[in-house]
Amino acid sequence: MSDYLKGKRVVDPVLTSIARGYKNAAFIGERIFPVVLTDKEGVRVPTFGKTAFVEYDTERAVGADSNVLVREKTGTLDLVLGEHDLAAPVDYREQAESMFNEESKAIRRATNGVNLRRELIAARLAQDEKVYRTGHVKKLTASDRWAGGKGDPIGVIEAGMEAVRTATGLRPNLMTMGAGVMALLK
Repeated sequence: MSDYLKGKRVVDPVLTSIARGYKNAAFIGERIFPVVLTDKEGVRVPTFGKTAFVEYDTERAVGADSNVLVREKTGTLDLVLGEHDLAAPVDYREQAESMFNEESKAIRRATNGVNLRRELIAARLAQDEKVYRTGHVKKLTASDRWAGGKGDPIGVIEAGMEAVRTATGLRPNLMTMGAGVMALLK
């Protein structure tokens, strides 16, 4: 009998309850970069110009011609999706010896592995200075640090929000930070 299968028979109630309740910390990648579901591996996404942000004169006198919009040309952005998968094999002998459903555990492990990879890709993208316009990244120097009551964290954050609003026309409504950072800001 293999030691691996013997290991499947051991039951530690404390460790088992901890293992059952374990999960990765909450992923935030989907809050920063929302996932859009599609049935196809390739899609054409319509792109629109700035006319959506233009104020038009909509007032019309009685009997006057209607105000007519100039037809906007829309473009498309072709996207081809990459496939990600992960397999977690389960031997039939392993399933027979275990007190847990090994197939369910394998599915959870594989799903968590794919989700963790997606989270890491999102984190790298969000922290990559090359994806932002010039002047839209602020590096804090040692003298700008927010530690020990120094610096102006609220002012820096609000200046960053204003820079985003000026560039996009939308005020950002999402900011992520670690629990330790939030405690220091209070």
